[in-house]
Parts: sequence; C-alpha cells; structure tokens
Amino acid sequence: MTKDGLLKPKQVAAHLGICLETLRGHIRRREISVVRIGAGLKRPRLRLRPAAVAEFELRQSELGAGPCQFIVEERIPPTASTSSSVEGGLREIQAARAAAKRSGQKTSCASAPGATSKQSEPEPSSR
Repeated sequence: MTKDGLLKPKQVAAHLGICLETLRGHIRRREISVVRIGAGLKRPRLRLRPAAVAEFELRQSELGAGPCQFIVEERIPPTASTSSSVEGGLREIQAARAAAKRSGQKTSCASAPGATSKQSEPEPSSR
C-alpha cells in the first residue's frame, strides 16, 4: 500500500491470486476501476483503491468466476474436418503404397485402388 492508501497492480494481482497480465485485462475491460497518477502519457502509473478491489472480488464471486478466466479445462475440437469418403480413399491409397513397398514395386497414385487415371484414352482413327 502506498502513502495515500492506494494499492499497486502487482499487490492486487498477488492478493487476487492472478497474474499481472490478467489484472491488466480486467482493467482494460473496465471491470475494475483504477486511478491514474502522474502526467505520463506513454506509461501512466496505475493504482487501485482497496474499495474497488473489494467490489471487484464481490462481483466475481457472484458471477462464480474462478481466479483466472483464461484457463480452459476442456479441449476445443479442431474446426476443420475431413469427409469420410475422402478419408477412406486416402487410406486405400496409403495401404496400396505400403503393400507395394513391402513387395518391392513402385506405384503411382493412379495405380492405387479407387484412384482415377488422368491419362486420356487414345482416340480411334476416323479414317
């Protein structure tokens, strides 16, 4: 606590059991009020009133929020998915390549089961 009864952000973060960056996020979102002291524009000094900290703690306990909102306990599934038909075709190609490798033959994508050939058929002569 400073001479004027204000708390430094580091002290408040330690009291709340959160990191300094999380406290700064609460300050940016104006969830906790601060006092800016000094005339510095680039890096103003921030101080917090004990009453504002107590009010913030009360609001957070009413919301049921934990000490840190940025910890996610459940894994978020990836957004990209592969259709089963594409996935099945890929597995067939990989299996064919593995079998050819075991037997010592070289294969291309066109020789794998389910793969389509890009080569055009020779046209019959129309003479």
